[in-house]
This record gives sequence, C-alpha cells and structure tokens, in this order.
Amino acid sequence: MSTAIQKEHVERTYGRLQMATQVSGYTFDLVCELLETLIDNGGWREIAPGYTDFGKFARTLDFSPFNLEVPERKRLAEKMKKAGASNRAIADAVGVDRKTIDRDLGTNVPLGDGATKETSEHLGTNVPPESDSMSIHYSSETDEWGTPQGLFDVLNAEFKFTLDVCASTDNAKCERFYSEADDGLTKQWSGSCWMNPPYGEQIGKWVTKAYETAKEGATVVCLVPARVDTGWWWDYCRFGEVRFLRGRLKFGNGDNSAPFPSAVVVFLRKPQVIWWEGWNAK
Repeated sequence: MSTAIQKEHVERTYGRLQMATQVSGYTFDLVCELLETLIDNGGWREIAPGYTDFGKFARTLDFSPFNLEVPERKRLAEKMKKAGASNRAIADAVGVDRKTIDRDLGTNVPLGDGATKETSEHLGTNVPPESDSMSIHYSSETDEWGTPQGLFDVLNAEFKFTLDVCASTDNAKCERFYSEADDGLTKQWSGSCWMNPPYGEQIGKWVTKAYETAKEGATVVCLVPARVDTGWWWDYCRFGEVRFLRGRLKFGNGDNSAPFPSAVVVFLRKPQVIWWEGWNAK
C-alpha cells in the first residue's frame, strides 16, 4: 500500500472513530474495532499534527457520550493502556476521574500514575509514570488542564470575581479560593464566584451547588463540558445563561485542544443560549 493511500485510510478510520462518539447508531464494538485498527497499524501517529505519544493522541478522543458500563470501560481502558496511554489520559478520553481508571485496571497502589511495576508489566507498557498529585479532571488544580487565562480575563472583566471555588495555591484565579483539601462543596459560596469544576463523576454535584448557591443570591459562572445529554445539564444548566464557545479550548499549558466542546453557564441569569464566537478576539 502506498504511503498516500495508507494515510488516507488512517484519516478515514480516525474520522469514523470521531463520528462514532457523536452520532447515534454506532456500536461500542465498532468503536473498539476502529481504535484497534489505529493502534495495530500505528496509524494514530499519522493523524495531524503528528503524535509520538499515544496519551496525547488519546486526549483527542471523547468516549463520554457512550456512558460506558464498567465492563466496556475496562475493555477500552485496557486497549489504550497497552498502546501506551497513562491512566490520566485514559480517564480524560473516557470521561471519568483518574481513580476510576485506576480501579478498572487494578492499579490502586500509587506508583507514579497510579500503577505498580507488576500491573504495568502485565499490561505490556513501560510508560514513564506521571505525577500522582491530581487527576486531570480536577481541572482548576492542574497546569495542563487549568482555566484558560484568556477566557478567564474576559469573564473577570465582566463579573469581577471574588471567589474561585475550585483552585490551588499555584493557580487560583481569585485571592479567595477553596482548594481540594478545603472541599468547596462543603463551604459557603458568596459574591461573584468562578467555578471550573472537576470533570469526572463529581461534576453533577458541583453544578447543583452552583445552581442552589445562585438561588441564594450569589453569581456563579461555570466553565463546563458542553455535554447536553447529561442529567446535570438538563436539570440545571439549561436554567442559566448558556454561552457555547466556538471551537475547543486549550486548557492551561496543554499543547492540544480538549477532546470536548465547552460552555460557560451563568447562574442565575435569565435562561438563554448565546453562541459566543467573539470572546477570544476581545
């Protein structure tokens, strides 16, 4: 097969894989088959802009719309792990927190990225461990997936935030902030609040807290994945002002765009939908 034909085949396979996560009718088995094809022939390296790290490639995928059950999630995680993805990258692609993937792969004993020497060898990878300090889904707590500064600056000029409810000492956006250790879900929020919540299984609790806090008089501006099929979106987000962001954000110091679209939700402004194209031009 010529190089040009092979590249075309790879791009077509990747396109089908991307479509499978966004269009109903595609089965999970087909998704696994397409992913295996890209892994087995090394085609993932040919996808623009060109990847040498499978973990970075994996973060261009978004399997969260499938709402995978445990057996399916484990099957997908094992395929990506064998290809060299870290537990953190797998969690991002699947749409759960890193600890969930640790449990799925049986890597609960912390050693770098939550793996043990034995389990890494069993899964056939010698990927260097990443820091275990935080799952990427606690997005305000990481440099790679932290709040995009440009977006925050535009919103801060409008709302003049006084509290960052999900932050750390290193990247807090406000002088007042709650860290993971503080557990912002248990604290009182007041004034003008910025919220870039954990993107894993706990996100619904944070959105609920934001909505209920706004009912008590605070303003809460949330940066969340635009997953309009989820319960937390239907139960809360649609009752705020929703600003859909054009394109996909690059969080913090990340090299690649996020594998999901994003939206800003403002509680409790009058419910309306805004297609916010111009924020990054301001």
